[in-house]
Amino acid sequence: MPSRVGKAWPLSPPAWPVAAAGDRSAGRTRKAALNLALAVGMLVVACLGLEVALAMARINGRSRVVFDPEKGVAFAPGAYYVERKEGFSEGHFNSHGFRDYERTWEKPPNTYRILVLGDSYVEAFQVPLERAFPALLEVRLNAALRGPGHGPVGLRNRR
Repeated sequence: MPSRVGKAWPLSPPAWPVAAAGDRSAGRTRKAALNLALAVGMLVVACLGLEVALAMARINGRSRVVFDPEKGVAFAPGAYYVERKEGFSEGHFNSHGFRDYERTWEKPPNTYRILVLGDSYVEAFQVPLERAFPALLEVRLNAALRGPGHGPVGLRNRR
């Protein structure tokens, strides 16, 4: 059986522990590289999973505010919004950038249009769109104008 001891001198250190240590070092490096690749891969998969979960929960949408040269700061047409600060509402802005139902610029015949201007009470992000003041006003005015027995506005019976 051949000896693993160096031939130069009988008391010289054996050559095989050095080679074995090199093999162990290469094995450790390979194992560390595999562990690092596995950790990076798991991190990428976790980030992709989180991105999908946030997209499904509609938390990380695009910005709902844009700069318009004519209006200044405005809502992005078609942008999705979620309001959770003082109440809850969610929906999409219409194609004109308003929190309203989709409407055309041209007024349909035999209709009146009323523009409601105001502050956060008119904006009413805290409630669903159908419960906001402008939508309730529209429902009431449409019901009043379509009801039977129309009379002139502003006249009362005087006895």
